[in-house]
Amino acid sequence: MRKHVFTFLLFAFAALSSFSQSGFIIEKDSVDTVYSYQFTPTVTLADSFYWTFGDGDSSFVTPAFHAYDTLGEYKACLTILDT
Repeated sequence: MRKHVFTFLLFAFAALSSFSQSGFIIEKDSVDTVYSYQFTPTVTLADSFYWTFGDGDSSFVTPAFHAYDTLGEYKACLTILDT
């Protein structure tokens, strides 16, 4: 089993509309929530995806949607397991 981990330091603010990082893409969600983002992996064939968003929340769903409560600095992380 191979494990790939990709991290990105996200500064949540309204002006961010899209950002590509090795391993995943972050896009401002179209929802009216100011700090809502869509996280999409650039790798599509894998056994599982695990997201952590740096604020205590996580998800196994991909693409993942996440809304931050406040402005801040968050370490978003994607862990991919592939056999």
